Amino acid sequence: KVLAPPLKSSTVLPFPENVNTSIPTHLESFKRMKDPTDPEILKKMRELSEKLINYRQTLDTNLRREFDLLWGLNANGQFLCPLNIDRGLMMMKLGCVSEVRNVRATVLSELSITTNTATREVELLRTFKSPKTQQQRLLYLFQCDLLPGVSGKILESKVKRDVGKKGREVSKWAKLIGYAVIFIVNACMLFYVFLFAMRQTKFRQNAWFRSFMTWLGLDIILVGSMVVLISHFIIPSMIMRDLGKIKQRLLSNIQEYQAKLCSETYNNVIEPDDSNSFSSTDYLFVSSKIAHMEEFRHLTIAKIIAHFRTPWPKQSYQSVKDYSHSYKSKFTMLFSSMSNVLIFFLGSFIQLPPSVQDAVINSGFSAGFGYTVVLLGQLYYLYPALIV
Repeated sequence: KVLAPPLKSSTVLPFPENVNTSIPTHLESFKRMKDPTDPEILKKMRELSEKLINYRQTLDTNLRREFDLLWGLNANGQFLCPLNIDRGLMMMKLGCVSEVRNVRATVLSELSITTNTATREVELLRTFKSPKTQQQRLLYLFQCDLLPGVSGKILESKVKRDVGKKGREVSKWAKLIGYAVIFIVNACMLFYVFLFAMRQTKFRQNAWFRSFMTWLGLDIILVGSMVVLISHFIIPSMIMRDLGKIKQRLLSNIQEYQAKLCSETYNNVIEPDDSNSFSSTDYLFVSSKIAHMEEFRHLTIAKIIAHFRTPWPKQSYQSVKDYSHSYKSKFTMLFSSMSNVLIFFLGSFIQLPPSVQDAVINSGFSAGFGYTVVLLGQLYYLYPALIV
């Protein structure tokens, strides 16, 4: 869940159509990737732990309890790390916790992922020639930072579909050869189908032609429409409310930023007012890391992103559930399990390339509509009124 203040809005932030989302993959960039055991990542982990301990001491008892729960901290302000797996499994069986997690390992992994992603994004931003395009990319990264989990994957998949990747330039002769190969292959396949059909009886030829026309009509009218409806409308609409909250939060930051610009005592808009203040954006937000870099500080959107600060993590690191509801409702546990399985499959499906997603949806609906037509045909031959 996104740990942001409750906001009300339903407007989606627009994303430009001329931004290239492809990430260059060179051998040099892979050499600079950081793993969780890298000294730099471990140094950031120690710094994060120290700031968390100092910040939680300034909170009252109730707020500190919530802060520790969301960050996965123990009574001393340190990240939870199960020392005994058998004891953790026993606690799960007793219902004390729903899942035993190594929070320290999780945070280390996220620090590594954030650092590596920021490195790749910096390389990508350097390929953009105009500052406007850089600002649009930073705004997109800020949206992804505020949408962890499945929601962020849905946004990334939608952007890939709308923007696509910039293809490599190909010469005219290569295009002509490619078109010729495709035409020859299709002609050979059609000729083989024609020879196969000529050897069949007239009844089989009619049946094959009718099945082909049925498939063609279903694919154009129903299957194609369902692919567009699911991939471009139904799945992206699941994050409309979250995107509206993000826009409202961004508008609030812009107003605060403009108010500070008008203030006579505000001299530096990129640096926070208190150097000792704690914010999770300095460690877990890709957009914030890039916005604080000297190379991109001059961008207006970078100053606004750097102004956004929050002590709360992007999502809870400790999974705790209230099992009291399971004794009041008969199907509560069943619905909860089904929702978890659905979210898992949806997240796995969104991570696939857009072409593979379309192929899966196309195959599923083609088979579904095809067998439905076959079933209706059999029912019609048994008794015409059965198809009504």
